[in-house]
Amino acid sequence: MGRRGAEGSQRSAKGDELDDQHRRSERGETEKEIEGRMKRLEKEATRHANAVASILEEDAQEFQPCPLCLPFAPGFRLPVPPSEQEWATITAAVFGGESMDYGKATDASACPDCNALGQVLTGSKVASHRLRNCSRCSGAGYLVVPGPAGNQAAVAPSDPTAPVVQLAPEPPSDTDPWGRVRTDPLFGVMPGYER
Repeated sequence: MGRRGAEGSQRSAKGDELDDQHRRSERGETEKEIEGRMKRLEKEATRHANAVASILEEDAQEFQPCPLCLPFAPGFRLPVPPSEQEWATITAAVFGGESMDYGKATDASACPDCNALGQVLTGSKVASHRLRNCSRCSGAGYLVVPGPAGNQAAVAPSDPTAPVVQLAPEPPSDTDPWGRVRTDPLFGVMPGYER
């Protein structure tokens, strides 16, 4: 990049900063005005809750506030990940009651490639292609840890090389799906295909 290009990008960054400062000063966001806005939002949230309760009547007793929504702006949330406390509240709301206290699996470990999320970033800016299933754990978020028998590497649960429990084969049935017994000459022949 030439000297003019570097100066242009610096000027652009400084210009963006100045624009943000100008917008803030133009809006005149003082503490008092922010407090006034918050009071109006809280008043509107109360009015809305009362209106919903009025419409639902006794059924309103069954409803709970949304754990993701802002308390002063129901139906809205900031585009940031929930905090630990918010996540605990959400988990309790989704799975019911108190949070589960599961034991740690001894035959599985978190996948280090996807941070146990099951998906990884592709680098695409197309929303529908931004994430894809992790190829190491096949999207499960964990890897199966082999038992003490060998020095194998951890494998994805759906990996065809992972140990598979073999079930005993079912004994053959004495009747076909249409109820014919084995001694029937049409045993196993689909109705409509008899000769």
